[in-house]
Amino acid sequence: MKKNRPEQIINILQDKKKVSVAELTASLNVSDMTIRRDLIELEKRGALIRYHGGAYIADNVKHKPEYNASAEEYYSEKEEIAYQGCKYLKKLLTQNSINSVTFGGGSTIFAMVKKIDFSIPVSIITDTLKTAEILSENPDNTVIMVGGVLNFPGQNAIGYLAEQMLNDLSIDYIFMGTSAIDDMGNVYCYSNFEASILKKMLSKAKHIVVLADISKIGKSNLVRVFKMNDQFTLITNKTTPEKYLKTFLNMGVEIITV
Repeated sequence: MKKNRPEQIINILQDKKKVSVAELTASLNVSDMTIRRDLIELEKRGALIRYHGGAYIADNVKHKPEYNASAEEYYSEKEEIAYQGCKYLKKLLTQNSINSVTFGGGSTIFAMVKKIDFSIPVSIITDTLKTAEILSENPDNTVIMVGGVLNFPGQNAIGYLAEQMLNDLSIDYIFMGTSAIDDMGNVYCYSNFEASILKKMLSKAKHIVVLADISKIGKSNLVRVFKMNDQFTLITNKTTPEKYLKTFLNMGVEIITV
């Protein structure tokens, strides 16, 4: 029941869009404290937005497979990749290889951001509110938040204003998640709302670091954003099938497995 309960909560929210703790308690036959803990965890993963006494869900969450119970299967894989992303960034900073770093959205990137326990001595650019909040807790960090229309549930800025601001920013390295990478190396995102701002970021970046667990490799999704090339580094799991890794290597992609 514990393993299936998050999926049940998401299914109820997808149907009702908004639900109270009391309703979930009655439907799932557990205590209100149990439901509140579940809602806190689901909100951390970006699956829903809590309010006093309940939670609601944005329409586009139902298209996101990582927001259901299957995500639990890959939790450790995401954490390993997030940790490696921190190591990769720290190495770049030690080598003085970059003047700015950008963080996109997604659960794996957010997991990486939460693991960063060092100051970042270059300008930080992000379109994601949660990422800006975490990184700005360190007073030595300079965080530039891209402005625009706030998109839920990821809490990232989208639209014309966000893209115009990016026109005036220099991006050395971007760390990003993805909804899928197909067998030809095409990188996808979940919705057309996110695609435009992501394409703008990638077109401005000198190098792109993609964090993707095994569940995202060899798949496709709603919107194709970019095709990987020698400007890309992919951080993924050691269990990712060799046939995909060979294809990406032949495209010039740097591969880091953990």
